[in-house]
Amino acid sequence: MSTKKIYKLRTIILLSAALFVSSAVSVASAQDTHAKSQRIFVTIYEMRSSIYEIAPRAATDMFTAALFKSKKFRVLERQRISEGVARERDLNGQGITTGDIATKKVKGASVIFEATISEVNAGASSDETGVSLAGLQLGKANASDSLGIDVRVLDASNGEVLDVINVRKSLKSSSSAVSGIGALVDNVLAVKGKSTGGFTPELSNKSSTRQGVDETLRALIEDAVNTLAQRSAEWEFD
Repeated sequence: MSTKKIYKLRTIILLSAALFVSSAVSVASAQDTHAKSQRIFVTIYEMRSSIYEIAPRAATDMFTAALFKSKKFRVLERQRISEGVARERDLNGQGITTGDIATKKVKGASVIFEATISEVNAGASSDETGVSLAGLQLGKANASDSLGIDVRVLDASNGEVLDVINVRKSLKSSSSAVSGIGALVDNVLAVKGKSTGGFTPELSNKSSTRQGVDETLRALIEDAVNTLAQRSAEWEFD
């Protein structure tokens, strides 16, 4: 095959590949646009919390982020709209900024989520074990609290409750303790007929760990949002 023919064949192959990639990108873009148009506009104002360790505003931010990351909803800002969007629109209305955003309406939500975080059962389960040997004492304890979130789904047009979900997760903690090391030494020496004359130091140690509330809450909210996304097709609007 001549060099000219080879060059022509390579050109045809490259053009075909470019057309194929361009077509695939266009199809994917069209699919993404269609999928986005099928998603409903949702929002959440502020979550309620009955647990002092959880700030409602921080929990609302987590919920909003989880909604967006799910890619199942089009999320509208409401919690801080007066701090950002409203100020920018005011500046635009005064002619300070470019564009015409002040003349445009803020998008309305079709669905409003109302969520409450509750500690369903403090100390839902616990167990404790201990061992004592020749003065040495070993102890270990495990406990589990139950953290929950209740979410109501409201039709923004008429206030109708479209759905309600309840999600729960365990918040685990554990502790251990060691004591009586000095007593153990004295008892071992006594068996051998020896003694420190009361100068054996006594040592003890206690430690505890608790699963982070923030980590558990984030996982709880993500589970709740995933459940909402799965059930959203069942919501019936007037």
